Amino acid sequence: MKHHHHHHPMSGLVPRGSAMGEPLASASKFSSIVSNDIDMNFRSFKFWVHNDNLMEVKTRILRHLPVLVYANVPSENDDLVNRFESDISNNDEIVGSSSSTSSVEHGLGARSFDPLINTLYFDNEHFELYNDKLLKLNSAPTLRLRWTGQLSDKPDIFLEKKTLIEDEATGKSEFDLTKLQLKQKFINGFIFEGDKKFKEQTLKKLKESGTAGRDLERLEEDFSEIQNFIIKNELQPVFRTVYTRTAFQIPGDDKIRVTIDSNIVFIKEDSFDRERPIRDPNTWHRTDIDANVANPLKFLRGGEYAKFPYSVMEIKVKSSLDSSMSASSMISNVKLPKKHGQWLNDLTNSHLVKEIPKFSIFVQGVASLYGDDEKLDILPFWLPDLETDIRQ
Repeated sequence: MKHHHHHHPMSGLVPRGSAMGEPLASASKFSSIVSNDIDMNFRSFKFWVHNDNLMEVKTRILRHLPVLVYANVPSENDDLVNRFESDISNNDEIVGSSSSTSSVEHGLGARSFDPLINTLYFDNEHFELYNDKLLKLNSAPTLRLRWTGQLSDKPDIFLEKKTLIEDEATGKSEFDLTKLQLKQKFINGFIFEGDKKFKEQTLKKLKESGTAGRDLERLEEDFSEIQNFIIKNELQPVFRTVYTRTAFQIPGDDKIRVTIDSNIVFIKEDSFDRERPIRDPNTWHRTDIDANVANPLKFLRGGEYAKFPYSVMEIKVKSSLDSSMSASSMISNVKLPKKHGQWLNDLTNSHLVKEIPKFSIFVQGVASLYGDDEKLDILPFWLPDLETDIRQ
């Protein structure tokens, strides 16, 4: 299946091939619809990193890949090449800043290198998206709202339906991603009432600014696809994940990309309990923790959140369509790009990280917040590993 990567015209991306240096603002005019049909075959490998080893892991990666410094906040981590400027000049300073105290407690400082990412995942009362994903049914889409920093700073908000299509024979994966940028005031209507106002308004504006008919049709399809998916599956926001992200990549070269997500917290956000809903059923997010306050976690009661004990490192290797790659989901069995093969093998075989194939933050979030709930058909295979000390 051809990967289609729809960019909402208002997401302010720099079109491919344009000069890196030009200000991003100039790219956000409505007319620049970018449709990137990039071949998105890649291998993804997931690892847990204990806090004791986090600095050393980051330092090792920095010898080979610079930290990405976001010129403006990323809306989807697979397409960062368009949106970052890299700061290679002073690695020590970058390492130092990444170890600063947890952004979750302090809100996100404007100068922080590592953006605070919020993803609000949807499911229904039967956790069908979760169960489908673990049982690999119906190519298992996930749906999430995603923004960076504090909601009170009015960041861009993206609604993303993401389907991972895995070819079991070759072990390759590709993403099918449909993405809309939504204005906050329209989110409730869009997700709860099947409201078409925002779609109509957006298409009208784009049409007036001369957007091509084909692009308008595609955008209209995206709106309908996501809205119908929500209605058909009775989806609602269920929990959010908050973490700080450090990303490493050579600018303009996405053959290898490494991300490390730290200070991961899962927070309940459902309204399943009619008597005592955690989130107001008519509002798409918890307004208590999104108020403009210094430490939003103080609003959380005992069973409402769970901290994940490790950082999660993901190594993405863009794979050419070379079928000699074994179907293994473990990194040690895969032929890596020459330039990076040696150091990546050394790092991933070291005592510093523990490989957890197919680890999913969405799945972990449901399991850690709702694991005692009889609605979960299955629990992820890696849960017992959380009971042991991964330091070797």
